[in-house]
Amino acid sequence: MLSELPDTLERTRQELNLLTDLGISTKITKGFAADEVEQIYRRAKVLCALLDDKLPRFACCGVPRRLPVRGEVAAGYASAQE
Repeated sequence: MLSELPDTLERTRQELNLLTDLGISTKITKGFAADEVEQIYRRAKVLCALLDDKLPRFACCGVPRRLPVRGEVAAGYASAQE
């Protein structure tokens, strides 16, 4: 449904909010290391950069948290530093 809305900052914020909730529920149902979790948080990271706002970046914290679970410690550290 979001893809049918005009590409505005408000739409981007709505998508980010949905992805944040989806990321949490996907971690619970499929586990921290699931590929789906990575895809969700990578998209959220892109949206955070588009918004260029410090507060939404907090929503992207799922990326550095899940990488060490997959053994990607260096990538998790780099992502957390952002």
